Amino acid sequence: MQNLTEVNSNNHWLVDFVGALVCGFVVGAFQQRTADSGEFYLDSFVRCVLLAIGSYSIVALLLPLWKSRPFRRVANWLFIIVLGSAIFYFCIHLVDTVTYAIRFRYTQPELRLSQYILSYVQEFAFGLIAITIIDSILALPIMGAIHYFGVKNFGRVHLNSRLR
Repeated sequence: MQNLTEVNSNNHWLVDFVGALVCGFVVGAFQQRTADSGEFYLDSFVRCVLLAIGSYSIVALLLPLWKSRPFRRVANWLFIIVLGSAIFYFCIHLVDTVTYAIRFRYTQPELRLSQYILSYVQEFAFGLIAITIIDSILALPIMGAIHYFGVKNFGRVHLNSRLR
């Protein structure tokens, strides 16, 4: 069994990056199908998949550079799943939520501006937590399998190159 230093090794960044790409594709495709009630729309599919791939891969690329991150004992690939899911939620929903709130501000005149904004912040925060959990659960077996087999095979290649 590997120790935590090996699990979070910068040598495994390529395995994490490949896992991030695959998870981004799967989560993006899932989000598109869910958002469009099971219908397939190419433009929506491409938008969701590219945003998801970008969200997960940016975390995979920047995480090895993050020297003072909290929870250093947690494997990088778990951080990629959770942070990638959260960033993807922001990318998909932030602009739509703000646009909707501005457009329909005067449909609830009984609310003060602060109450109105707070209601959207609460709704956005709940969605962020719920969707991040759902997307992380969806990505967990995919990223876990890619990481397990990738590191296992990467270790063999690395060990064989040392023996030569």
